[in-house]
Amino acid sequence: MIYNEAAGTMTPSVQYQINQWCATNWHPFVTSINMNGIGGTNDCSAYINKLTNMALFGSNSPGQLFISASAGGYNNSNWYFDYAGGTAGYYTFADAAEQGVTNVDPTATVIGTTGTNSGGTANYTSTATNVAAYFTGGWDGGLGDSNMFVDGTVKFFGDIGWYIMTTIDSFNGQRVTFQAGFLTWFASNAFLGTNYSNTPVGATTTVQEPYEVIPNPEIYYGDLAGGKSFAISAWAAQISPYFQAVGDPFVRK
Repeated sequence: MIYNEAAGTMTPSVQYQINQWCATNWHPFVTSINMNGIGGTNDCSAYINKLTNMALFGSNSPGQLFISASAGGYNNSNWYFDYAGGTAGYYTFADAAEQGVTNVDPTATVIGTTGTNSGGTANYTSTATNVAAYFTGGWDGGLGDSNMFVDGTVKFFGDIGWYIMTTIDSFNGQRVTFQAGFLTWFASNAFLGTNYSNTPVGATTTVQEPYEVIPNPEIYYGDLAGGKSFAISAWAAQISPYFQAVGDPFVRK
């Protein structure tokens, strides 16, 4: 993403440019492994190692294209969608995410946090186990500062190394942001994990206002629940040129 300060304009992401502009009849689902943030390039290496380890114990034999952890018995079965927040749109997005999942799997375990606490700030998922997917209002939803996902505010336990996520925050795809951006999601201590144990396997991000530009949550989470790959799930949900999909394109639930 390139911002021209003098002109006050935003250029669509490199991913979007490749998808839309390279050829008339060619629209590849481009993703990036560009999470080198707090831990530098170790963050990228750790992500690649995660895929290697999952492929070894999963049902996929070496040489196959798609990697599925749950197919190998990994118990990532809970879908966490936060409904709380200071704007009604947060509830709408979380509800759409749930509908996408339950339309595919009516028996899916969807866990949501609603309402506000006595202090007037939004409630949110503080502890989660066996995570298949995660959605929250993030900084805009009253979760806290830019360190909310690395300071223990949100804690994941159990089988939590193979899930997709996004937040409502408009700038979660920027490398420098006052919100909790994707670099913290893929940090070694994200979600109270150690040595990258709790990082997601895929995430969609945006870098520009308004918040309506986030990928369609019903499609994003519903496609994943239906067994589609991360790249297909993310790009099918894409509605804005200010879009970035972070993760291997061939991972799936």
